[in-house]
Amino acid sequence: MTGRKAKEDADYITSVSDIVKELMRDQMAEDSMRMYGVDNTDIPGLNFETIMEEISFYLNDNSDPAICLIEGNVTPCIWDV
Repeated sequence: MTGRKAKEDADYITSVSDIVKELMRDQMAEDSMRMYGVDNTDIPGLNFETIMEEISFYLNDNSDPAICLIEGNVTPCIWDV
């Protein structure tokens, strides 16, 4: 979440969720092979909406918070047939 600022009037869940969505959009714009469930108009029910209140995180080498998200909550799950 480097360089991202939470909105002062929003609760941390909304602020962090908005930052996560922004990061997803940025990464998808940089790499066409990345896919996240955000802004999906074909199947909007699969879009990432918000982090959980009890989210796990750690501080990375730069002391930035790194959020641990569950696969399938932010990316499409792909089944090998």
